[in-house]
Amino acid sequence: DHRDLHSFPTRRSSDLYDSGYKQQEPLADNKKPKHEKHSKHKKPKRRKTISYDDNFSFNPFGREIKTNNGVKFLIAEKGDSYYKIAEEMEMMKWEIFKYNLPIEKVQELEDSINYTLNGISLNDPYNNTRSVGLAINAVKEVSLSAGTFAAEYGNALSGVVNYVTKEGGNKYTFSLRGYSGDYLSTHKDLFFNIDKIDPLNHSRLEGTLGGPVPFTNKKLKFFMSSVFENFKGSLYGIRLYNPTDSYLAPESFRKGDLRKGSATDPYFFNPYNLNSNGLPTGDRKIVAMNPSLNINFQGNISYQLTSLIKLRYEAVYDYGRSQSFNRAYEFNPDGRGTNYGSGLIQTLDFTHTVNQNMFYTLKASYGYHEGKYYLYKNFNDPRYLPTLYRRTVGNTIFLTGGTDNRRFRRKTTTTTIKGDLTAELFDHHEIKVGFEGRFHKVYMESYNVQLRTSKGANIITDDLLYGNDKIIRYKPDPKTEPSLITTYTMHPVDAAFYVQDKIELAKTLILNIG
Repeated sequence: DHRDLHSFPTRRSSDLYDSGYKQQEPLADNKKPKHEKHSKHKKPKRRKTISYDDNFSFNPFGREIKTNNGVKFLIAEKGDSYYKIAEEMEMMKWEIFKYNLPIEKVQELEDSINYTLNGISLNDPYNNTRSVGLAINAVKEVSLSAGTFAAEYGNALSGVVNYVTKEGGNKYTFSLRGYSGDYLSTHKDLFFNIDKIDPLNHSRLEGTLGGPVPFTNKKLKFFMSSVFENFKGSLYGIRLYNPTDSYLAPESFRKGDLRKGSATDPYFFNPYNLNSNGLPTGDRKIVAMNPSLNINFQGNISYQLTSLIKLRYEAVYDYGRSQSFNRAYEFNPDGRGTNYGSGLIQTLDFTHTVNQNMFYTLKASYGYHEGKYYLYKNFNDPRYLPTLYRRTVGNTIFLTGGTDNRRFRRKTTTTTIKGDLTAELFDHHEIKVGFEGRFHKVYMESYNVQLRTSKGANIITDDLLYGNDKIIRYKPDPKTEPSLITTYTMHPVDAAFYVQDKIELAKTLILNIG
């Protein structure tokens, strides 16, 4: 979605209820708003619409209130401002401005934080964000540096976050914990389907295991952790339509076609199926619109070669699958695509303590970070439908059929080598010297599945109604149709070398020079 992703914190949900924020009830075709006066002029006939007995009601113009870490926020739309949102949410203008920065600043902060795993960078050069996530139960400590940085962190502008992971000890350890729950609210007018409680709607299970490897005299130790989290969703739609439904006005059919009618007749749904009865084929089941699944695995093995030399291998794997709420597909939920993400990083550390005042580390890592978005795995899947199916009802944004034909894939692979030496000299000086080289391969591809007739022509309504021509689905060729696809492969390289001296001039005065 090409919209402003700036988020505004809102008031407490109870404040929203007290302020009279209620869902708008749709007007029936034969009713007028109370404030509308009757006109003496003759009005044109309204097209008949199909009605259902189910008492479902939606507010197509309401704001979607989201929650992250207990903080309520909403996504800004085009034309929004601090003042407009404050007035709508009955807040003071400074309450919103205090918690928001200009878009450029927010983007700058997000893109300039350096995430590291035991000193190895996790940042993906595609967008300079973290390539893999880490489970809390695998982290021993997190160090956060903000403000002015030493020369060691020359590529950090906003902050440095370093994760130090746990290792196996001399004794075996095991842990297992989890939770499960669902959302509760008495405000059914605001939250559709909130009264249907599922104790397993949001569940998470974490486990760890560590200790010495048998028959190694406790020199070889291991630690591993795993997290499984499943969220069934909290925002819902109704499957009134299937992707193949769509509709046509009766006057769109050819003369002689039994389906042909006048402009005042009801729309004919599922028109491209010869066996259609003119009604939508959806089963009207409630469907979660924002489910997600996340799996994380971390493991390491450390070997104490001697009392002064240590070797350690670690791997972190992250996988996620999710769907985002899209109001256009609220009644055609099976037409939406799914986001897929995965990441893996493997590191090898060698630490040598030369003496009590000096040690050095050599590190190497290899990893990848991949993201995908698609509805069906194969671009020539026959379930991908022409854009003619994507029709909305009346003056709304609700799709009555069609598929999301967008496809996106990107993958970054990174190889890193890094070395650091630390020495304490002359009682007051801590000298650090180090280098780092990162070698990337960045691949990106984005396009819409193209559908044509076998002759290469654009598909028109008559082709779907009366044509016997085969529909061809294909991925655009960047050489012949460059405007229909964006794709590239890049090989960026970044390298660094630093020297710094931490001088303790006094107990309360430390000077860093680098």
